Amino acid sequence: MQFFQNKYPSKQQKHLQQEHSKTFGTWLQHEVYRDSQICKDSVTTTVDWLSHKPNINVLKYDVYAINGYTFCTKSRACKGYQDSGVSVLATDTHISKDVVTHVKNTYYGCNVPNF
Repeated sequence: MQFFQNKYPSKQQKHLQQEHSKTFGTWLQHEVYRDSQICKDSVTTTVDWLSHKPNINVLKYDVYAINGYTFCTKSRACKGYQDSGVSVLATDTHISKDVVTHVKNTYYGCNVPNF
């Protein structure tokens, strides 16, 4: 973001965020490739895998089932099921018209049989 703020000092935050989102995948792929050419051990398998350009379009779900645990948004509230006492706070970035907002959303773990 600092690069874009310096390059486009008069642009609105929305424009900077959009440019950052559009170009980050290509930038990361280039940097990882460059580093791996210098020293193969400098890049972990995970970072190499992540460098294959992330998709900037994200689907939103009310419920996540991961490694045997189920997480629900507060609006879903795991109705009818016992709260596991586990929660994860995530920050989502939303770009709409001329406004960039960062929304915090808490996902709650719940015991959901046969989910």
